[in-house]
Amino acid sequence: MSSRKVSTNQSSVAQLRAGIEMHKSGALDLAAERYLSVLDDKPSNFEALHLLGILRAQQSKLLAAKELLGRAIASKPDSAAALNNLGHVLNQLGEFSAAISVMRKAVELDANDPVANNNLGNAYQGVGDHSNAERSFRAAVSIRPHYPEALNNLGATLHKLDRDPEALTLLKRALALDPNFAPAYSNLGLVYAALNQAEEAKECLRKAISMSANNKSGWINLGDVHLSFGEPDEALNCFKEALGKDPTDGGVFHRLSNMKTFRSGDADIGRMEAVLAARRDRDDPDTIALRFALSKAYDDMGETEQSFELLAQANRQMRGKMAYNEAATLKKFSLMAAEYTADRLEQFAGMGHPSPVPIFIVGMMRSGSTLVEQILASHPKIRALGELHEFSRLAESIALPEGRNLKNPGALKVLASEHLHQLGQRYVNAIALRAGQAERITDKHLGNSVFAGLIHLALPNARIIYTNRDPIDTCLSCYSKLFTAPHPYAYDLLELGRYWRAHRELMQHWTSVLPSHVFLELQYETLVADFENQARRIVAHCALDWDPACLDFHEAKRFVATASLVQVRQPLYASAVGRRRPKPEFLNQLLDGLGQSTAAATEATHPA
Repeated sequence: MSSRKVSTNQSSVAQLRAGIEMHKSGALDLAAERYLSVLDDKPSNFEALHLLGILRAQQSKLLAAKELLGRAIASKPDSAAALNNLGHVLNQLGEFSAAISVMRKAVELDANDPVANNNLGNAYQGVGDHSNAERSFRAAVSIRPHYPEALNNLGATLHKLDRDPEALTLLKRALALDPNFAPAYSNLGLVYAALNQAEEAKECLRKAISMSANNKSGWINLGDVHLSFGEPDEALNCFKEALGKDPTDGGVFHRLSNMKTFRSGDADIGRMEAVLAARRDRDDPDTIALRFALSKAYDDMGETEQSFELLAQANRQMRGKMAYNEAATLKKFSLMAAEYTADRLEQFAGMGHPSPVPIFIVGMMRSGSTLVEQILASHPKIRALGELHEFSRLAESIALPEGRNLKNPGALKVLASEHLHQLGQRYVNAIALRAGQAERITDKHLGNSVFAGLIHLALPNARIIYTNRDPIDTCLSCYSKLFTAPHPYAYDLLELGRYWRAHRELMQHWTSVLPSHVFLELQYETLVADFENQARRIVAHCALDWDPACLDFHEAKRFVATASLVQVRQPLYASAVGRRRPKPEFLNQLLDGLGQSTAAATEATHPA
């Protein structure tokens, strides 16, 4: 009996060694046979499970890889390498929350592994946690300074945080280390686009495409850049090229769906239905994007119930992938209102930086903020800078006594006048390079809604414009969109309704306590119905003379990155007001969240 065990062990060792050699030589199918032979004899053999899991990932058999690597970890829970590889597979599957949990364990076991830190950063990036992603990528670069992948990822993260000059430096470092690194060229192109350097952006993206015959992502990025600069025909060609590389890519179908109005018999609908039928049970980003795209197609054709059923499925999938502390989010709204009272604002008046340059556009997503931004961007004295993260980041960076910072409630209890001036000065410095010679800039980061009181104290001469829109139209529009930034509440109708109501209460508070020459509330429906007068009102609020170019907002040639980027290139139509609504019973949760009656759901219908 003992001799048989030794013989079996020797056979397993020999099979494993042979499999490893075949694996190294690229003979993946033969290597898999050897690993499977070992597992036939010893189903819990860690090395065979681990190596076969890696091999299946290399073959793009990700679900099989996930199962094998999970079994390997069950056999050896303290294997940082297996945890790292499983985290990488989970990232590829779009299971980012699970990847974070796995990768944290890998980094705890081996904090000096640059690859593990890089993979953890990718997982954080997947859930939109750019701050933690930045920390992880910086850790990877600190451990291995000449690590092109981590430098590229860090640059891409800083781009998402609107820190494009820093991103530019890091991406150039990555390319100096690896001049043929196509992803770094792609990200460099996106950074140039954000810096409004269109030709440099397109050149970088074309280089990325030229480096790989099957560079689907390069075509997608080039299409996004063309679209963002108002070149839809060129964008369409790029997206078609991307689909040629992968006819099942849900993300590309989603982009195409936002560029067209579907009619019955559209061939793209049949293609999307076929792809979705083949992957209906999957929960990956492509499948979710495909459901959003098909929902839009059905809605265009008036098939509202079928559209909403797909939309509900897609939103449930998205919401399941995102963490959200609703109680803390809504409590912050009420705490900010309680802290920034008229008396407290008067107490700290005049302590900030006097610059009149910034114009902040705030409000809910899908409330008309991009239209207001584009109107102002058409004025020759204004430069639109998009959605900047700067104010929030700088507010958090200023340390106050008792471990507080300016970003969170409680700051007014411990701050001194120099803190407010410092915040205003840092913000003005941060936007100076992008502002160029412009007399005013716009910052359309809607998250600044919660900071309107602090913005006024730090920059008392800045202007704030709040865009408001019918609550059901706003929420349904949010629910119909697949956002690039993390907005977990937008994927659940009850949470979305509660968020809208709490947000509205906060904005009503700002309207009551901030000076009318500083804070302007603008109703979207009124803007559409009385466009020129409202546009003049917006420009006058910014203390600028009227310019008729503001009426031709759709012709402004500038980089636009928003869920509305197709619509913003079009003239204004009355059909922009009022959304086609599903049956009221579909909206019960939203109406409960909004605190409205069921009858409210039928009051607005989609215009003919």
